Amino acid sequence: MNAKYVLVKSYYGLGGDLCVLVGAMRFAKQTGREMVVDWNGGLYGRTPSGNLINEYFESPHYLTPSVLKDQSLNVFPPHWKPYLDAPPLTYAKDLDLTVSRPEEVPPDCHADCVVITRDSRRMTRCPEDFAATAQSLRPVERIRARVEAMMARMGRSRPSIGIHFRHGNGERKVIPPDPRWFRNRINARLRSLGLEPNQVSLLVATDCQGVLEYFARHYPNTFATEKIYRSNGSGAMHVGRTDLNDEQKLGLADEALVDMYALADCSYFVGSKGFFSLFVKLVRGKRHTLLYEGERLFNQYEFTDQFHPAVRDPLLGAALKRARQPLDGLFVRIEADRRNLYYYHDIVFSTSINTVQISADELRTMTRAIIDRRTY
Repeated sequence: MNAKYVLVKSYYGLGGDLCVLVGAMRFAKQTGREMVVDWNGGLYGRTPSGNLINEYFESPHYLTPSVLKDQSLNVFPPHWKPYLDAPPLTYAKDLDLTVSRPEEVPPDCHADCVVITRDSRRMTRCPEDFAATAQSLRPVERIRARVEAMMARMGRSRPSIGIHFRHGNGERKVIPPDPRWFRNRINARLRSLGLEPNQVSLLVATDCQGVLEYFARHYPNTFATEKIYRSNGSGAMHVGRTDLNDEQKLGLADEALVDMYALADCSYFVGSKGFFSLFVKLVRGKRHTLLYEGERLFNQYEFTDQFHPAVRDPLLGAALKRARQPLDGLFVRIEADRRNLYYYHDIVFSTSINTVQISADELRTMTRAIIDRRTY
């Protein structure tokens, strides 16, 4: 067998899959290997051909996973050999099948097939090294047409500001950024341009309807791609969607790609921390890109009687439930003689440990404090 390959087997949202792809493409070019991309069975479903990426990109050329059916292939990392045709997310006892980065491949590696499952660590440190590779990806016509239609709706004669606001909408480990942070940066840019809010188009790419409505209240010319938002607080748009078939999952990826390429086409960009915004930055390749690098993960999940989700709390949680207030992101911590309600890391309400009933005024205070942070 003369040909040598790079096989991409990533399992993320589309932003993560694309960043893994870009790193693998650069590695393949540097090592003279051919690209095979296997996203089949991931978050965006599957196609009969197995070549899911060709549903979204018409170039560059990718081989189908079927070229790797030869059982005599020498594979790196070696433990991937029995799993080349497995779905992207595969668990095997005592094996880590999720971490294989381009820079971890030995310089003298002569394996027939190198499996890449993670992004290059260089990408966040030196994004300019990967921009040309990202820009070589050409979406299929239906994606390009939707992006062009969006930019026409926004009006190319007006400056445009694209924002990516990863809210989480109830995801367990995603802390919504503070929307005021975004507004401060948008308004600072408007002041520098001598513009009023009604003189700019704002493109909002988000996973939460409440976020879109928040920005629309402050910027008259607010736009968003057509998508079906899940109800506030009910969970991620793309992750864990067992309620969707393959065709519907393909549609989710379409929405994400239109968002990405429209954001990349905006005059200015304010992004969230994560792969989605990183890919937009790579495609833009412009120095005035603004990135939000705020903390996103909340890892304090060792619950006790003194610290637990608000949904478990018989006082504060019960009061908020009666008020039909979503409880995602809310935690109760017992500290000294106080029962404190936190929205992730921020305290939003406090009452005596001896309190047995929350008054209507106290409930309104709690709700206002939560909405100020969550946007819905």
